[in-house]
Amino acid sequence: MSLKLTFWSHFRNLWILLFYFILMYFVLWASDFEQGVFLLAIFGAMALIIPTLIIHLNHNQYCKNRTVVLLQDMIKIESKHEVITIPINDIVEVKIFMSSTRYSSLSIQSFPFENYFYCKIETNSNTTYYLPSLFSDKLDKLLQEKYNVDTKYNRIYYPYINNENIG
Repeated sequence: MSLKLTFWSHFRNLWILLFYFILMYFVLWASDFEQGVFLLAIFGAMALIIPTLIIHLNHNQYCKNRTVVLLQDMIKIESKHEVITIPINDIVEVKIFMSSTRYSSLSIQSFPFENYFYCKIETNSNTTYYLPSLFSDKLDKLLQEKYNVDTKYNRIYYPYINNENIG
């Protein structure tokens, strides 16, 4: 199975931002751009749109120009300049970082960024690889079903991948 970043994967995660942007613009237009409503729209943008864009750009950094191939005995990460293979028997643990809302499969979310998550693959050679949910919104399930590796779910509020080395 091959997972690649596409226009649809971007749209799937960002369509709600487009909705919020249009809604805020409509409210501003309907109120003739009054100062109080303008400040409310700025606050809405800071609370809803900006944090989600930061998460999206952070996850895109780990997906850009990469393809993840889930083979029977290995995970292959292909990029323009290199091909990384992770043998399944070399994986120590897969840690999945997601919001409590996504972990509980709740349909009502407080913020758009709660739908993002990422998988951190730790290997015997002390190398860490990150696979963000931009590849697939069912990435956690795919890894669990395809490979019999230790999986640990970690609930975090803001799923920002914080690592110096991208790999």
